[in-house]
Amino acid sequence: LLTGREPAHAGVWGNHSGRHRLRAGLLTIASHLRGHGYATALAGTWALGDNYPSRPLDHGYTRVLTHPGGTPGGVADFYSNDGTDDLWLLNGEITQQQGSYVDVTFGTAVSFIEKNAGQPFLCHLSPGLPPGMPAEKIERYHNRPGIPDPLRAAWIADLDAATGDLLDSL
Repeated sequence: LLTGREPAHAGVWGNHSGRHRLRAGLLTIASHLRGHGYATALAGTWALGDNYPSRPLDHGYTRVLTHPGGTPGGVADFYSNDGTDDLWLLNGEITQQQGSYVDVTFGTAVSFIEKNAGQPFLCHLSPGLPPGMPAEKIERYHNRPGIPDPLRAAWIADLDAATGDLLDSL
């Protein structure tokens, strides 16, 4: 979707074992729009490479908030984040962010949109399923028939509420 190419032609052979690096020099939607005066941002998951030339900053995004390896708790997340009050990478620099994964990614997106409301912008929002969330968000889904995974249910409820807030901002 980022390049309009078949994944293998973009350098992405799989999402494991280092086979998920977006090839250098590709035209992405972000680099194209940035070249036409758009402000560009990414908040959330980026699983296409953490090092030059595969980082989102190398593919047209000017403001990037993500985790090493793309998502908290993954193999490449050497900070051992758990999805709440995590250490994030903001344009490659380590920064502490307060709140759940969804709160931080959507909050970053809303702030970016509000800051850039007077100009064209691309805000790429990609919230992944974190390994954990604040207990108070999960506990209401425990011991409920039909809900086998309380974390996933809480995450979906969080996504739903955050999407409503994002739409209100727009």
